[in-house]
Amino acid sequence: MNPVKQLHREAMELRDRADLAGLSGPPEAAEELLVQAFSKEREAARRLTNNLGSEPSRSVLFRSAAALAMKCGRLREAEQLVCEGLAGNPPDEIAEELRDLFDEINYHRHLSVRGLELSPAELRMSLAGSAIGPGMAQKDEVIKRIERMATILYRTAQRTRNQSYTEKVPRGIKKDFEIEMSMAEAASFAIGFRISYRKEQLALPGMSWPEQVIDELMTCIDLWQNQNKTGLRARFQEEAYLVSFLGLSQSIAPDGDKVNYVGFTASKGGRERWVSLTKSAKDMEKLTASLVPPPKIERTSVRGRLLWADSTTRENRLRVVDESGKKQLIVVREGMGDIVRTLWEEEVIVTGDFDGKQIINAVVKQLP
Repeated sequence: MNPVKQLHREAMELRDRADLAGLSGPPEAAEELLVQAFSKEREAARRLTNNLGSEPSRSVLFRSAAALAMKCGRLREAEQLVCEGLAGNPPDEIAEELRDLFDEINYHRHLSVRGLELSPAELRMSLAGSAIGPGMAQKDEVIKRIERMATILYRTAQRTRNQSYTEKVPRGIKKDFEIEMSMAEAASFAIGFRISYRKEQLALPGMSWPEQVIDELMTCIDLWQNQNKTGLRARFQEEAYLVSFLGLSQSIAPDGDKVNYVGFTASKGGRERWVSLTKSAKDMEKLTASLVPPPKIERTSVRGRLLWADSTTRENRLRVVDESGKKQLIVVREGMGDIVRTLWEEEVIVTGDFDGKQIINAVVKQLP
């Protein structure tokens, strides 16, 4: 076999093993496998450095090596590998992907805590885009993401305690699982979330409950960004939790306009861990549909303004005033309540099954 292809194949096998090790084993094992994968992919790419006629293989390998360098936390090497890839003759599509990767490397610099040490119970969210400036941002773009981050943290806490899904987060979770915030820093717009637990003596051995929640959320967001359907399904035993996670993740993700990047930083084992959301919510709709497909019956959609919701019954009901002024009764799918509660008086589109009186099994999305 061609030596370059052999190195690339070995790198991909090591990367896959690292992904599996990260799901079930100690983080050190996954990190070591990832470093080995990066080393082999970098060697494969650089064997083609002077072979400018080997496109698109040359640029694809440099892009892959740079992505692995980022996963290993080696930003400077990732930057160099992207530049080496662009220095050849990459096809337009690959060149654009290399430029996007270069942008992502720069975004990771915004995620750096710049001399401030994150505790294992802290999570930082950074935003970038046309609506975001150094230390300033459009209020609505920030507030909605803060609210949904709080909800997704509470839901992850509930799930890691092996509690069955409920339409509202239990009071006990909110009481014992406290979320504090720190606001934006200079040179970027970053929001810190610090989590504390009133009954820390009940924490799992080796990892406190806040640490476990942050680690689980970072893993799930990473799987979502990389469209790893198998990995995501394995994390969610109840479909309602998966529906809630997918909906909240899409609402936090970039919109491709005002916000084009959302990044997260946490600390694990004394090292920074980064997860980036660069794909827009629209880009991820196919993944959501494949993970929680709608029932195979005729569907209907309604556009209008959400005016009323009632979760006092087992079925989450709401009313939407459509474009003609008619009130539509909606019963949302289990797990959608976390999204519905954030969309009061917003323009939405509701998709579900009309049973002659109301729309059931409904999914609600905010209109752009």
